[in-house]
Amino acid sequence: MERPVDGHKVTEEEYAVISIQEHKSILQALELHDETLARQRMREHIIRSMENMLTRYVGDPSA
Repeated sequence: MERPVDGHKVTEEEYAVISIQEHKSILQALELHDETLARQRMREHIIRSMENMLTRYVGDPSA
């Protein structure tokens, strides 16, 4: 199954790679004790994940 990411459809495997990269970037910010960067990266990840879930399970409202 393909999922939309930033307006592009990606495979489940590609989505997993993107998600892992996002988690690693959050962890990196935490390891640097950079609270601002960690919050920003978490917020971006959560929003992207939420948009993906809404598009996947609710459908694209623009379609």
